[in-house]
Amino acid sequence: MSVDASPLTSNAESNPVTPEPRAGGRIVLAALVVLALAAAVIIRFVATSPLWLDETLTVNIARLPLGDIPGALKQDGAPPLTYVLLHFWIGVFGTSTTAVRALSAVWGLVALPLAYLVGRRVGRSRGPYGSRVTAWATLLLVASSPFAARYATETRMYALQIVLVLLGFLVLTNLLDRPNLGWAAAVAGVAAALLYSHYWSPYLLAVVGAGLIVAALRAPKGERRGPLYGIGALVAGGVVFLPWVPTLLFQLAHTGTPWARPPAPTAGLAWTLVDFSGGDFWATWPIVLVLIVMLFLAVFGVPDTLRTVLIDVRTVPGIRTIAVTGFGAVLLALTVTWIQGGAVQVRYAALVFPLLVVATAFGLTVFRDPRIVAGVLIVVTTLGLIVSWHSVRAPRTQAGNVAAVINADAQPGDVVVFCPDQIGPDTNRLLKDGLVQRAFPDSTDPARINWVDYPQRMKSVAPRTYADEMLELAGPDHTVWLVWEEGYRFVTSKCEAILDQMRQSRTGIDRVMSRDRFGEPMGLVEFRP
Repeated sequence: MSVDASPLTSNAESNPVTPEPRAGGRIVLAALVVLALAAAVIIRFVATSPLWLDETLTVNIARLPLGDIPGALKQDGAPPLTYVLLHFWIGVFGTSTTAVRALSAVWGLVALPLAYLVGRRVGRSRGPYGSRVTAWATLLLVASSPFAARYATETRMYALQIVLVLLGFLVLTNLLDRPNLGWAAAVAGVAAALLYSHYWSPYLLAVVGAGLIVAALRAPKGERRGPLYGIGALVAGGVVFLPWVPTLLFQLAHTGTPWARPPAPTAGLAWTLVDFSGGDFWATWPIVLVLIVMLFLAVFGVPDTLRTVLIDVRTVPGIRTIAVTGFGAVLLALTVTWIQGGAVQVRYAALVFPLLVVATAFGLTVFRDPRIVAGVLIVVTTLGLIVSWHSVRAPRTQAGNVAAVINADAQPGDVVVFCPDQIGPDTNRLLKDGLVQRAFPDSTDPARINWVDYPQRMKSVAPRTYADEMLELAGPDHTVWLVWEEGYRFVTSKCEAILDQMRQSRTGIDRVMSRDRFGEPMGLVEFRP
């Protein structure tokens, strides 16, 4: 992924016209950078919504004894790195919502200086001006990114992945410049960490590895050492991952992603660009437009004069490698997942987020007038921070509303039933002691979900029989609280059937109605004795 190839040249490249901002302009820009970074830091610590399903599952697995985590992940379908790190973090800071999310916030802050260093490295192919522009633009784009902010406030692995990719870029480019065993070991370590963090990592590493093979084949004989060291380092990282492969094979055979249908690769790519810009919000669309234009200019644009940019269909060396790596990895992942019939969430593309951001930042170097660069950055950064604030403050789950009603009115011995089990963990985390809690279909502890052979187990349980069992469990003296939601894959109408069956035996009172404004809506029906 070297970015040091000589760029296309023009009159401006050989004799660039790059006026420096005046002193007053530099002060204003410095103040804006400080304000933007301060806002970005604050945003990473202000999420108030209760933990939603995936976050709660992560915490509930991470808090287990260290030796029990691999077995729990066998049922969950994820690699272990994030859970092990969170395990030790919890041992120091506890399991409060603020504490467990703070680890991702720390990764979000670590990403900022790494983004600056990556941008400076990428931009140096266009001289000191290009290096400065790309460095500061990458820093500001990551700092104000709604995508980066969301996952810096979520107890999952995605903020860590962004850090690992940025770090991996730096150590790999250093290895290509100065091939030695030290840098090779660093690349191997980052590759292994990526493999242990998320199962989309092999797609990125495969594309990087393919690029290194091409580079080794095309390089003169005396210059092949760097790419060959890189290939060896990636292989070494894969060897470190081998002890986890039996668990991965079990997960592939029995867990997978049964909770959604796969999108077509083209649709998944479009969603990725939109979600990188903040999702469905009014301020997102200008960011999407700038992202697309800047990516195009990064790959095809060549600075000419203070007011003109040339377009070269041969593309710009160096940055095209980054763009091809980013888009190639996500398209490969989407295509393989689509063929396998697995589910996809845009957050999985966190692995390529840093590459597309730095390519976007590099696109600004085609503008030789610093005022244009500053204007674009001010607009995008401001909109990004607005969308980021909206994103991190949005309610991610309705569990807080449901738990508040149950905690206020439920008596010890009352039965709380979750249908399906996927809405159980985040509410279970908030409920008071003394309640009997069951999750459909297995009548198990709702703190965790067993994804092993999930479709078959969901289909095997008769909802009406299950409803009668829950009423019998409550007996004549206790209330049954049914927390339910429709529309989950493989559940079909089973939860509605449970609700109807309970209504035939007891009067049901709707205490909470599900609301679409919550990322994870759920309703609550009370069946009194």
